[in-house]
Amino acid sequence: MKASKSNMLEKLEMKGYWWLPGSNNQVSGILFYDSDEIRLELLGTLKELSAINKDLNQHETIIGFTERGEKVTLISCNSSNFSMNFPGYSTESYSVTSFIVGGHFDSIENTAFHSVSFYPTYLTTWLEKGPFKVIYDSNSNKQETQINYVAPEVIKISVPSIKATIEDTYKSNLNGNPNEYISWNFKSGIKITPDSIKSFNWFEEKLFSLNNLLTLLFGMPIYYENIIFFGDEKHFGDTEKTKRDEYYWFFNQSNFKIKEKIRKTDFMIPYSEISESFPNIVNLWFEKEENLKTVYELYISDFYKDIIYIDTSFLNVVQTLETYHRRTHNGKIYDEDVFEKYRNEVIEFVIENLPQELHSKFTSKYGNEYSLNQRLKEIVNELSSETINTLFISKTKSKKFTQQIVDTRNYLTHFDDDGKKNLLTSIDEKYYAIIRLRALNTILLFKELGIDEDMILKKVRESKQYSYSLTEANKILSS
Repeated sequence: MKASKSNMLEKLEMKGYWWLPGSNNQVSGILFYDSDEIRLELLGTLKELSAINKDLNQHETIIGFTERGEKVTLISCNSSNFSMNFPGYSTESYSVTSFIVGGHFDSIENTAFHSVSFYPTYLTTWLEKGPFKVIYDSNSNKQETQINYVAPEVIKISVPSIKATIEDTYKSNLNGNPNEYISWNFKSGIKITPDSIKSFNWFEEKLFSLNNLLTLLFGMPIYYENIIFFGDEKHFGDTEKTKRDEYYWFFNQSNFKIKEKIRKTDFMIPYSEISESFPNIVNLWFEKEENLKTVYELYISDFYKDIIYIDTSFLNVVQTLETYHRRTHNGKIYDEDVFEKYRNEVIEFVIENLPQELHSKFTSKYGNEYSLNQRLKEIVNELSSETINTLFISKTKSKKFTQQIVDTRNYLTHFDDDGKKNLLTSIDEKYYAIIRLRALNTILLFKELGIDEDMILKKVRESKQYSYSLTEANKILSS
């Protein structure tokens, strides 16, 4: 099967000839692709033997042509193994970051495209765009059953914050033997078309960001099945029909776990419940990304961790909240002018009266920033009473929980338990504290996207991720 006909969740072996841009030295080899690695095994070397040890053998691109007639560009290639055999021949291996099927590119950074489509897992179910209608004719003597296919209406939205249009797209495939079986597959995707031609790096950034937004909305890890870049528009022979060149991008998605069955109730927020506000949600996500990018990445990273270390997860979720407050609130004790006046007075006193090695201890420019305790209290105080009661049982208990978070974070950072009377010590306490804080982070991020707090609180309560665990958290952390 051609690589362009497969998907990113399948293993591939691509036999062909490989060479460096501008070189005539074509070497036979096999490109291996699976979820853990991309590896090029060569029966020969891309460079002369005398030149191999003179550099690190890192190449921005290696280009190839496969036995099935596909052009391939390998991106960010690092030599991982080299051997010389006498008698025999030399061999060479490369570790590859990603590759594009469909064209040759000397430099990927200087490559521009018209648009990109990507097909994430579960999107078809989330959009509820099933195009198939099954009709049973119970009155017919022939017991006829019909399956009708109706192409779904396309959702198209303008995203001013990135000067682009985003729309859903789809692909369907009908095959089989009419005498035995028919297979008809339908997949939904998302297409990003900027107002002007953009670089590969621009598209990479935007499609990863949009996938992160879908992870938030789905409430589960999602993976790419296909990513297709579109290039120049070309005519079909002498006809007026045109089609853009297509380039298929592949990279590793380690240890992915695909759910075989997915239902509407598995999603944090189904599309049908936010369809009218979805254009605004997407625009706000990109509009606020520069300011909240670290918060996005910290929050989303929890969905894709293979191994969960309880203390690391605790620190990560606390850092997400602290960073969120730093990015969205003033977080200053005094006005900067007032603080600088006080700070200069302290500096003057310290310089005159204390040893030099102590100067930095008393003159930090961060002395005007809120403590973690103050940040958490301000976040909680801005929540509705219903949200507070759901997450913490009561406002009073939220204050104790806040102190537990502060003391535990400080202990895990400095390993000093002196004066810390509210430490969370057991695994259960830390685990359910993480659940509470993740639910809080979820509510805060959805509020940033213009979703009503009451609505998202309702979805959190109903979700499989939190419906049981928040109840247990209130039992464990209130005992």
